[in-house]
Amino acid sequence: MDIRKRAIYIIALVWLIISLIQSAFTGLIHDEAYYWFYSQDLSWGYFDHPPAVALFIWLGDHLSHSEWGLRLFTILSSALGLLLLWELVKPYGKRPWLFFLLFLSMPLITAFSFLTVPDVPLLLGMIFYLLLYREWLLKRDVLSTVLLGVSMAFLLYSKYHGVLVIGFTVLSHWSLLRDRKFWLAGLVGLFLFLPHILWQFDHDFVSFRFHLQQRSKAWEWSMTVNYLLTQLLIISPLVSLPIIFRKGFWKMEGPWERALGYQMIGTLLFFLIMSFRGPSEGNWTLIVELVLIVLIYRYVVRSDFITTHRWYLALLSLSVLLIQLVRVQFFVPLIPNIQGVMQEVHTDDAQFLTLAERAQGKPIIFMNTYQFPARYMYHTGEIASCHTSFYYRPNQFNLNE
Repeated sequence: MDIRKRAIYIIALVWLIISLIQSAFTGLIHDEAYYWFYSQDLSWGYFDHPPAVALFIWLGDHLSHSEWGLRLFTILSSALGLLLLWELVKPYGKRPWLFFLLFLSMPLITAFSFLTVPDVPLLLGMIFYLLLYREWLLKRDVLSTVLLGVSMAFLLYSKYHGVLVIGFTVLSHWSLLRDRKFWLAGLVGLFLFLPHILWQFDHDFVSFRFHLQQRSKAWEWSMTVNYLLTQLLIISPLVSLPIIFRKGFWKMEGPWERALGYQMIGTLLFFLIMSFRGPSEGNWTLIVELVLIVLIYRYVVRSDFITTHRWYLALLSLSVLLIQLVRVQFFVPLIPNIQGVMQEVHTDDAQFLTLAERAQGKPIIFMNTYQFPARYMYHTGEIASCHTSFYYRPNQFNLNE
């Protein structure tokens, strides 16, 4: 076996082991407990999201009811995604260690190697989709058409953002609308996604109404400013900014590369517009990190950028170090009192056991929190629910009532 081919498998194995260790010793974030609550009743749909994340958790939780079990298919997806992403970039040149450094430099991709959220199947689905779209553009035979349709369905079952991925592909290559085989791929994807559509119909399109109507708020300047600042961090500025303004970076060759450019710019612009109707979450633009890895790798390898600009390797290494130090924060609270998910993993779950003892088997109702009743049920096995006031957001507990 070629030394470079061995290297990528060694890298994937090391990545798998690191993620397994981290997952076993990192507490749950609140949303992971909420998605575990999803998995207790497998369905074709849920209040906030399509069902892929629930299936991932259900499969792992049946092997081990633990943080490790809940995250098992996230870990496997991350390792598989790394190998498949290598297949995306390999045609530009075989430099696995450069590829791995770029992979490690992206904050969301690192986080979603050990946290189970809907973005995990979306990330894997996006890689599958890009691989199969490139294959389809070359062959356009029946098999590649059907597989492209399957990848479309996988995207949609992962997260509704899949609609954007397919839509920006069409925008990048309008002639697809005249291609009967692309329409066939779309029909295959629609047929496979039909159970979820029927679920939405049976539940009065609750997910679509929530995301398109109920999440809207009166615009405040902080919404858009927060979006811009968050995106600046998410694109890993030390790695991306020295490259994306270089001559030749945006020169896309062929419909596949053009689709990558449309995915990145289109996603950033779409959620920028959405920031005028409500707060946005940083992980919504996960697709941008994936595209950046491919496009930066392409540019650096083709131009031999690191050979002529040694300082870029230092910036890349520094970015990797900073991102992985943040990862350590999930494992050990090096910096105290950090808010957000890095604080959630250090939640004292013994409080739920104490609460269960006091309840003596009676159901517990939590007020205006859908995550804490999920954590309570996860750690105790007892029944809990969420009561929401008029101003608190609806959730899966409302749907189960």
